[in-house]
Amino acid sequence: MTATGVNARYLPGVPLLSNVRPVADPAEAQGTELILAVVPAQALRPVLEIFAPYVADGVPIVVCAKGIEHATGRFLSEVAAEICPVIASHPFRSELCQGGSPRPANRRHFGRA
Repeated sequence: MTATGVNARYLPGVPLLSNVRPVADPAEAQGTELILAVVPAQALRPVLEIFAPYVADGVPIVVCAKGIEHATGRFLSEVAAEICPVIASHPFRSELCQGGSPRPANRRHFGRA
């Protein structure tokens, strides 16, 4: 995705916006205005725990997954809220990739590069 700007596996033909950069290294999340947590539901907690120390206070994190954490039975928005403030937690990845904006609800992007 970093080289092509396209998630060919899950969103073929839908290019990422030029200002969206996939990262796997938490240090690369520093200085961003918005973080999209684009990971499978069961990976959300460990990924947020790794990235959270690198994200400045007040930077929104958008959870781009849906589901329930199997180990705790909690919704992903609840998992994220335990680790950091959250603003939007619904699956709207196609809308965001095509230039849409998240609908406010709860907000913070981590994922594979």
